[in-house]
Amino acid sequence: MSSAAVGVTGDESVLVARLSLEEKVRLLTGANSWVLHGEPAIGLRPIVMSDGPAGVRGIRYDATNPSTSLPCPVALGATWDPELIEELTTALGREARSKGVDVVLGPTINIVRTPLSGRGFECFSEDPLLTSRIAVAYVRGVQKAGVGATAKHYVANDSETERRTYDARISEGVLREVYLAPFEACVAEAGVFLIMAAYNSVNGATMTANAPLVRGVLKGEWEFTGAVVSDWSATTSTIASAVGGLDLVMPGPEGPWGEKLVEAVRAGAVAESDIDDKVVRLLTLGRRLGALNGSVDGGEQASPVSLVAPQAALIDPALVREVAARSFVLLKNDRGVLPIAPGSARRVALIGPNAVTPLIQGGGSIQVLPVTRPGITEALADAIDAEVTVNQGALTSAMVAIPPAGTLHDPVSGKPGVRLELRDADGTVLYEEPHPTSVLTWWDGLPGDLHLHASEIVMRTRYRAQVDGRHVIGAAGVGEIRVAVGDTVVAEARSLQPRDVVEALSQPPELRVPVEMRAGRDVDVRVEFRPEARFVTMRLGIAPQSDDAVLIQEAVAAATAADVAV
Repeated sequence: MSSAAVGVTGDESVLVARLSLEEKVRLLTGANSWVLHGEPAIGLRPIVMSDGPAGVRGIRYDATNPSTSLPCPVALGATWDPELIEELTTALGREARSKGVDVVLGPTINIVRTPLSGRGFECFSEDPLLTSRIAVAYVRGVQKAGVGATAKHYVANDSETERRTYDARISEGVLREVYLAPFEACVAEAGVFLIMAAYNSVNGATMTANAPLVRGVLKGEWEFTGAVVSDWSATTSTIASAVGGLDLVMPGPEGPWGEKLVEAVRAGAVAESDIDDKVVRLLTLGRRLGALNGSVDGGEQASPVSLVAPQAALIDPALVREVAARSFVLLKNDRGVLPIAPGSARRVALIGPNAVTPLIQGGGSIQVLPVTRPGITEALADAIDAEVTVNQGALTSAMVAIPPAGTLHDPVSGKPGVRLELRDADGTVLYEEPHPTSVLTWWDGLPGDLHLHASEIVMRTRYRAQVDGRHVIGAAGVGEIRVAVGDTVVAEARSLQPRDVVEALSQPPELRVPVEMRAGRDVDVRVEFRPEARFVTMRLGIAPQSDDAVLIQEAVAAATAADVAV
């Protein structure tokens, strides 16, 4: 076997031979943000990918079909229990299948080298051995359900700061013993279907075009037969990435391959055998997933299988609870306060921002729209049979809070959430639908017109305040924003593009407006947003204006009056 090729043999060679160069190259860039092209001529249906490492979102947020939100991956690592993790991720694979998802973009198996790492929660551990054991179990579980796992981000993608541009300079020994070890385990022991190439560079070469590590180590030494997919929009070259070992460019349909790659092959800069090898890997993936149902060597054509269930096959909450409980580490227990026995306390004070709005997920690609479960207050009150009070205590969020459930309604249908309109440059409405939340992202399945120059998104909602007094409206996004209350425009501004798209997604610039409101009275709020360049996210927060001094005073009073403060 060469350092790059799977070897075009058997069924795949017959299928590859049926395709023109243009048809082969077309298969190597996504059809859109989450789906790979199909090819009816060879019986290949489209392959659907989805985030992520802590729950399968599907290709968009869907309030009618929510997802199981798993304990964050660093908690999975803290269980030290590969068998339990394999049981959990087998259930995760079944849930993915029920959502019509073929490939889960996880696990994240980078090494947590510093607690300041922006995505450390998305990894398993700072230890390569523990990371490897949990990663192998994760991959085995997902793939046992007939869904492909994607080990990411290959390799040394351990910093969010300058993550697209930094060059990790690592010695050979450290690279192999620390950073590469979990990926090698996933290939050798779990037969992982895909590896995701990272944004960063390692020892001078970007990972989407790093021939020594992709062609040499991954495909050569380890004999990896799966596909190497780019991180989203990570590929910046045509020839270097194609000859460096990358197999799939995501997202699509735009990208550095396409016609440019066809021209490079015609010019002799890229061997067509390299293209054939990439297509073989894609077809191998399709066959493993049940997505390759065409006639092969004159054989009988298989029937396509419907993958989408009416509702997701959600993971048993008891299993999720067991994993979460196994992940907890009790560092100290002064005076034996824990556990709190039922009936031992009449009043418990929950204090802190996470008591009001629990932060149960990390940001970005790991997020899912979770199944609604009893809140922490209700769950604790039921578990220990006590009166539970909640006080925020302090303001810690950099953005205005998303309104609580039941306070926002679409002014047209009356459904919970908001009304979205997509307008062209002339103001013509191209799209109008209700949306379950006041956060909108590029992966929410909106029409392609959203990304056209001069398009505008209008978010309308009817907000019902729960308390009297001054509230703050926060409208966030990169571009031009206008906020109206009733028929009056109360603020407008233009924001600048952050340095990194992740910041534009997770914490976009926010325009804040103070507004007096009365409890129980509806207020119509409208946000008009014209994105700067490509749309990433839009967000509307509304919350009572709070004072830190008052919040901490209220928290102290609650703790004083309680038998136990948490």
